[in-house]
Parts: sequence; C-alpha cells; structure tokens
Amino acid sequence: MVTVFSCAEDSEIPGTTGLRKSETMRRLILVLIFGLTAVPAFGQSDVDRDQVRNGGGIIWFVGTVGVHSGKRPHIDLGDVHGILEGDKIAVFRPVDLHYRPIGTVEIEESHSTWSVPKASSLVPVQAGDRVVVVRTLRQLGTGAEHRENFQRRQLVRNANRNSYSTLLDDETIDILTDIEEKQARWVKELKPIAGRIRGSSVSPNDFEHMQPLLNQILRFQQFRAIGVPVENCIGREWDSVLATLTPDPAESFSKSRAKKPETAAVEQEKPPVADEASPASKENDAKIETIKRIVATVMFDHELEERKVAVMLCAAIDIENPKNEPSWIMAQLSRSQFPDLADDEEMAEEMEQILKEMRASQGQ
Repeated sequence: MVTVFSCAEDSEIPGTTGLRKSETMRRLILVLIFGLTAVPAFGQSDVDRDQVRNGGGIIWFVGTVGVHSGKRPHIDLGDVHGILEGDKIAVFRPVDLHYRPIGTVEIEESHSTWSVPKASSLVPVQAGDRVVVVRTLRQLGTGAEHRENFQRRQLVRNANRNSYSTLLDDETIDILTDIEEKQARWVKELKPIAGRIRGSSVSPNDFEHMQPLLNQILRFQQFRAIGVPVENCIGREWDSVLATLTPDPAESFSKSRAKKPETAAVEQEKPPVADEASPASKENDAKIETIKRIVATVMFDHELEERKVAVMLCAAIDIENPKNEPSWIMAQLSRSQFPDLADDEEMAEEMEQILKEMRASQGQ
C-alpha cells in the first residue's frame, strides 16, 4: 500500500509541522498496525556514528546575499563565522516556495561579520539568494579555539594599518559568544546534525522554511556517494553544491586552514572517488536521458525541481533496491524539499507509471 510508511520520518524531519493533525493521526494508526519497519528515523544513519562521536556532526551556516546601491553583492556571514577568503559556498535561489541551486562561488573578501563573493558569470548571485555552508564540529574547534583563531586573524588583517583596536563591536561579540555557548552543547548532544548558525538576515522562521531543502541536500549527497550520476541526472549546479557541502570528515579547520586555506578550498570542491568507480557511474547516458524524458512527460505539470527529485529517485532505486518500492519512494519524498508529495496519491501513481515505463524501456 503506497501510503504506508513510518511516521518516524514525520517526527524527525523539521519542516513538516504544517501537516494536518488528522494526517498525522492517520500515519500513527498505520504505524501501529504495520509496525515501524519501513524507514529508519532521518538522521540516525545519515552520518557515521563513530564520526559523530569524533566531532563529525555537521553545522549548517545559512546567510543571505544583499546588494547596497551601487555596490557589489555581499553575504551576511564573515570571519566571525569562520568564512574566509578562498572558501566555497553554495548558493540557492528562492523560487515559488522552494529553492533552486545556482552553483558554487568563492569568497574574495572576508570581513568580521560579512563577506564578498567573487564575481562570476557562471554563478550570477543576486539580492535575496540564500547561501549555505557546512562545517563539522571538528572543523569548528572548541568555542575558545574559534574565538582565539578569529582574534588572531583580525590582528593579522589589521597589521598593515596605521592603527587598529583590539576591541570588538557588539554584533561580533554576540556572535562569538553564541557560537561558544552552542558549541559546548553540540559536543555533549552528539547529534549527526549538530546545530545551525544564522546570518543576521535569516530569522528562525526563514531557517525552518529552508529545512526541507537541507534534508534534500543530505539525501542527494547519499545518492551521490553510492554512485548516482548527479550532473547527468539533474545538472551541474546540483552536483557543484552537493560537492561543496560535503565536508571532509577527517579535516580539522582550526589547524589545517591556518596553514593552507587555499588547499582546503580546492579539496572541498573535489567530487567523491565513488563517482568514478560505482556501478551507476558506468550506466549508459541514454538510460538517464530516457528517465528524464519519461519524467518530463508524466510530470509535465510539476515544478522543474519536483521533476529533478523524481529523476534522482529513479536513478537511485535500482542501486538501493528497496524491498517495498512504494514505501521507499514516499519516504524519500518526505526527505525532499517537497515533503507534501509524500502524501499525494497522484504523485504515487505518477511514480509508479514512471518506473513501469523506465523498466519497459530497459526490457525488464
């Protein structure tokens, strides 16, 4: 039955609180009848537990692009957040209540609480774009280390000026204190998704609105790691942001960045080795084109980004080979930036038709 899947998804994924109470009760009843066997709670298996214990829990940094009259675009994340020259950041554009990836840009100038991205014709940022950065707890270091590293960098930046002050403005002090206090709690909690830091323009409600996108990023990164050819499936922009938002689990920014920040930035951009050797990467491009054509035909009245989610699921389903495909599909939709599709009967029928046509085209 298509609508049967664990309500653990509903309780674990932020951003789904808008569901009707009756719908939540319906899921609970189904779970009581059929058991909690369909899908593990989101986040419990997404990051290796050993890595989490060793500081691998991730922190989301979210900011906004702003443009003052006659000036270059800037971002409300800066040195105090650990955003430095040469860092890569992922850019997303709000479109009709969801987000579209624009690509990855490099930070050219970093100031205390804001930064300036390099101008790029390939990734033309504009006011209102959201930027996302990922750090692990290991990369962030302890709160005291983060503060000390920031103050050291500020001294170096001001070294060539005629005069400078070691006094920090109130906004900078507040951010440092906030990160220091949160870091201590994050270390104790040992969560795969350790925490989040918002730029000055991002409200708590703004962040909650972005949470489904962040869930989708994590799931797409998993698909990418098992060999789904992301660029062929949904484009260069998605492949670029997924690579940028995949931190090196062994990297410690507090030490490595101080010595060679340019190397850390370049290494972050490299795609996983798994893309070259996995079975999915060896699939004929024609198979992906066929999936895209079928999805475009069946889901012609859907948003482009909704169709891209469907393409990724079709490319991943034969690799993951779930026992219950309808339940698996609905669970993945709940982890996308369109979680309401998980309860859409028409979407379930469309996905069934797409898979049927896809397999018919492969002679199955």
